[in-house]
Amino acid sequence: MAMRCLRQLLRWPRARQHLVDLPNALTGTVEIRAGQLVGWVRNQFGTEVDDISVDIVVNFTVVATVKAVRKDRTERYQPFQPYRFSFPIDGRFSALDIVKERVQLRAHDNEGHRGKLIIDGATQLEMIREHLGKAAVTVLDLDFSKHGNARPYLGKGWSGAEDDFTWSQDQESVVEFEAPSEPGQYALRMTTGAYLRKGDVDQQEMVVYMNDKYIAHVFQNGGFFQFHEVTFFSDLFAGPARARLRLEHKLAIRPFDAGAPDGRWLSFCFKRLTIARLHKSEEQR
Repeated sequence: MAMRCLRQLLRWPRARQHLVDLPNALTGTVEIRAGQLVGWVRNQFGTEVDDISVDIVVNFTVVATVKAVRKDRTERYQPFQPYRFSFPIDGRFSALDIVKERVQLRAHDNEGHRGKLIIDGATQLEMIREHLGKAAVTVLDLDFSKHGNARPYLGKGWSGAEDDFTWSQDQESVVEFEAPSEPGQYALRMTTGAYLRKGDVDQQEMVVYMNDKYIAHVFQNGGFFQFHEVTFFSDLFAGPARARLRLEHKLAIRPFDAGAPDGRWLSFCFKRLTIARLHKSEEQR
């Protein structure tokens, strides 16, 4: 009720003049994608503005300002994020700087609204694991965005890449890659969303196999992106030179059955998948 009243007030120019200085009117998230900061900004009061910019602040100094561009809803079954921006890192700072909050992103618009952006939750877990723990040497790193590097590694069971992710399709998806030769323990890390339908499929399930040997079950009960990690030993790489990661997702459902013009069988959408060899100190944890 209070939010509805506030939105009505924001339609009146006189009322809006008294609200432009509200802190945290702009909210959003940021992640690292292929050497770039990629983020989304929304105005939580629902007002329309013509111009949103984001200041990149490193050690309390603004090193760049980038414009966030209104983005149409082209990615299906994902929350609408109206404004998007990207910024090439180019050695200005590292992922560790972001994790340790030495880098901040502050959004502002042409009406005086402002707000601080935060690291996407799944990305934060991913970055903490990679950069604070110094846990592993990455041997495979796949970016599933439209301009990412994943496509040559994908076998059957994948839809076409969308701007930021790729959907698994049907009930099984395959990733193929050169099997690493170093012995030890490995970690499979995935950042995924899930297609759910309330009352029908409230949780998606994925069964993970390496060269047809079972590794783990992965469950996801929220449509937002989440970070998953499972571990296995190098003996699963024994055999052919190219390893075959098989992902079973038998709870795939069709948007068409809920009235949407989409006949694909969907379950998980992938942003990133990595395989890393753990250091011995990490293997013992």
